[in-house]
Formats: sequence, C-alpha cells, structure tokens
Amino acid sequence: MDGGFALRPTRPRDWRQTEVVVREAFWNTYQPGCCEHLLLHRLRQSSAYLPALDLVAVDRDGQIVGHIAYTRSQIAGAHGSTAVATFGPISVLPGWQRQGVGRALIRRTEALAAGMGYRGIVITGDDAIYSRLGYQVSKVFGIAMADGRYHAALLARELVPGGLSGARGRLIQAPVFDQPIEPRQLQDFDAAFAPKKKAVTPTQQRYQQNPSRYLPDD
Repeated sequence: MDGGFALRPTRPRDWRQTEVVVREAFWNTYQPGCCEHLLLHRLRQSSAYLPALDLVAVDRDGQIVGHIAYTRSQIAGAHGSTAVATFGPISVLPGWQRQGVGRALIRRTEALAAGMGYRGIVITGDDAIYSRLGYQVSKVFGIAMADGRYHAALLARELVPGGLSGARGRLIQAPVFDQPIEPRQLQDFDAAFAPKKKAVTPTQQRYQQNPSRYLPDD
C-alpha cells in the first residue's frame, strides 16, 4: 500500500459512498454547492458507462478517499467514428489531495483502458493540471468539441503510439452529459446527503471564464 492508499474496483455497494466523495471534492469548486455527485449517479445508469474502469482508492482502514469513473465516447469524423474512453468525474477527498491519489487512479485506469482496446482518452479538464500527466489540447489530434470548435479544456492522450492519429473529428460524449440538471432535481437529490454550506469562491470565477477559451481553427 504505497502512500497509505490502495486501488481496487468499485463495487455496487460502494456507489453511495463514491457519490459522497465526489460531493466533498467538488463542493463550492465550480458553483455554490455542486452537481457532480448527481452526474455520477446518472452516469452509472447510462449505456456508455464503463464499469471495468470504475475504481476507488481506499486508505489503510478501507475507507474510500478517491474515485474515478469512465464512459465511452466517440470521435465522429469524415470517414467514420473512433471509440475513446472519457473519465470524469474524478475526485479525491480534500484531506487526501496532492498525495498522488488522483495520479494513481488515472495511471491505473489508463492501463486498463489500453487493455480493453482503447487507443486514446479524451476528457474535459484543466490543462494546467492534466498536462503534467501527458494530456494535450485535443486540437493537436484534430479533435474538436461536438459543435466543431476547438477548446483549451478539451484534452487528449494516446494510450498507444499513434493511437489518435487519423481520429480527427468531433467528440460525441454520452448523452448523460447533455442532460440538464434542474435545480429542483439537484435539491431533491442533495437532500439525502449531510448538509453543507454553499459559498462563492475564486475557483468559480475562474471556471466562468472557460467559455472564452475557444481556440482558433488554424
């Protein structure tokens, strides 16, 4: 157990606790409160959900301190589509952040995804964080958002050399990511969790600038 934690597959009986971990990790990060725990709940009901890539990190007492989930996405190009894996949400409890948990979850699942035949991973995330793990702005591979535009937060990594060569096109994610989360739905779902105080934070202001980070086509 390196670093005081170990990785293992997520079991159905872990699902609720992983939602708690996601909620703790994302609370007040991108909005007052968060919606990622509801997104994870929905994701697991999606046909695009990849249970073999759903992993948790546990401490020495077996308590879940980190989690990662994946869905199957498609890169729709002029000559057909290419299947890729997409992770998110990935979460680590605040007290365990910056201790290698997230990196370990990503590296382990990258190897598993490669073993399943996936040649690349495409995600949306902070390039300042994921570039340290070898992820590049997806424009390098000719992969655009679903609207055909390139964005600085759309990132990709090949799992095998040349794995994304020729995969030019638009990323089509699982429909669950396009389903709106209505305030009342979130409120009702969140009511089953321990109360937490919502607040406005600097990270929310930074996140609100993301729509302006579209990249030129050339």
